[in-house]
Amino acid sequence: MHQICVMKFIVLSFLLAAALSTAAQTTDSVNPPVPADKDNATYKPIDTIIIGNSHEDSLRRAEAFSRNIEGLVRIQHENRSRQKKAAIIRIVVGIGFLVILVIGLMRKRRVAS
Repeated sequence: MHQICVMKFIVLSFLLAAALSTAAQTTDSVNPPVPADKDNATYKPIDTIIIGNSHEDSLRRAEAFSRNIEGLVRIQHENRSRQKKAAIIRIVVGIGFLVILVIGLMRKRRVAS
């Protein structure tokens, strides 16, 4: 009995050590990579991005934003209509099963009479 407990302890400690070693942090997540290209827009300060915009850029971004919003609204409308169709189908199927149940129960009463 004592040997089984020792074996369980050894197996569980081995599994715990394996889990801890695989979930350990890597050196990449501790020290993020230094960007090689400082001119990249991702690493520019936000002030230079905002100040450097021209009126045309603002208009272009506003148009892109409105197109994205219109696309999002269209997708939401399509999803709602799809959900509505699915709900109607489920309701019709449920009513059909209810009718079949009622017909089956009425037949059973006739046979019993």
